[in-house]
Amino acid sequence: METIGNKSGLLTTTPEARASLRREYKDSVFRLLFNNKENVINLYNAIAGKEYTAETQVNFTTIEDAVFKTEKNDIAFLLENTFVVLLEHQSSPNKNMTTRDLIYYSTILQRMYGMKAFLKEKCVKIPRPEFLVLYNGVREMPDYQEMKLSDNFYDHEEETGLQLTVKVYNINNGRNPEVMKRCRTLQEYSQFVGIVREYAETQKLSDSVMVEILQKCRAENILKEFLEKYGTEVIGMLFEVLTEEEARELSRQDGFESGYEDGLAEGRAEGKEEGRKEGREEGKEEGQYRKALDTARKMKAKGFELVEIAELTDLPLDEIESL
Repeated sequence: METIGNKSGLLTTTPEARASLRREYKDSVFRLLFNNKENVINLYNAIAGKEYTAETQVNFTTIEDAVFKTEKNDIAFLLENTFVVLLEHQSSPNKNMTTRDLIYYSTILQRMYGMKAFLKEKCVKIPRPEFLVLYNGVREMPDYQEMKLSDNFYDHEEETGLQLTVKVYNINNGRNPEVMKRCRTLQEYSQFVGIVREYAETQKLSDSVMVEILQKCRAENILKEFLEKYGTEVIGMLFEVLTEEEARELSRQDGFESGYEDGLAEGRAEGKEEGRKEGREEGKEEGQYRKALDTARKMKAKGFELVEIAELTDLPLDEIESL
C-alpha cells in the first residue's frame, strides 16, 4: 500500500489501483465499480429479477469509440443471449437516449456479425437487447419510468414497426428499496454518492475533505474493499463530477427561470442568450408538466380513476400513484 501526498496515511491506494486509474482516468466511478463480472451480474439480477450465477458467461462489449464515449459511464455486455446497455446518469435522462441506444445496438450487431451475414438467406439470430439507465441526479424523478423510441417519431401516436424501450431506475439513496435490497453493492454505491454529494454541495475539494469522506465511509462500512483499493482517488473523481453536475443543474435552472418568466422577450445580453433560449424551451415544457401534475393531484383528491387521470394528463401511472 502506498501513501499519496498525505502524512496521515489515509490518502492511499495500491500500486495496481493507481495504474488502473491512470489507464481509466476518464472512466466514471460507476464503471470502475461495476465493470467486472461478479458485480455486474449481481446488479443485473437485482434489476431484472434474474438468478444468473458466477458460472454464467459474460462478455463486455462496451464501445470505446469517441462518438459513444462522451460520458464514460456506460457498460455494455452480453449475458448469455441478452445484450445489455447499462448507463449511469447524473443529469436528467436525455430525450434522445432511445435514439442513441438504437445506434449503439446497431453498431454492436454490425461489429459482431458484419453486414455480409445479414445479406444471406439463412436467419441470423441476434441477442435480445435490454437498455437500462440508473439515475442518481438531483432532480426529482420517480422510482421507475420508461422512455420509448416512438416518442421521438414525427407521428408518434401512429402504430410503428420499430420500438425500443429504455427502463430508467432512480438509484438515489432511499429509492427503489427492493432493488437495493437485492444488490448490496448498488445500495452502498448509492450511499457513497449521497455522502460525496452532501460534501460537494457545501465544501471545496481538498485532502482533508476527502479524508473525512473516506473515514465516514469506513465507519459506515460503505464500499470498504473498493475504497481500500482505490483510496481517495475515486472520491476526488466523483466529487469533481458531482460538482460539475450541480453547476450544470444550477445553470439550467437559471436559464429556465429567466426564460419562463420573460417568455419570448428579446434583447438579452449575448452571454445569456443561449441559457435563455434553452430556458424558454424548457420553461414551456416544465410549465406544462407542472400544470399536469397539479391537475392530476386535484383529480386524484376528487376520486378519479388513475387510468382516467393518465389519459387526461399524459402522465405515467406510476408517477400519478406517487402523488
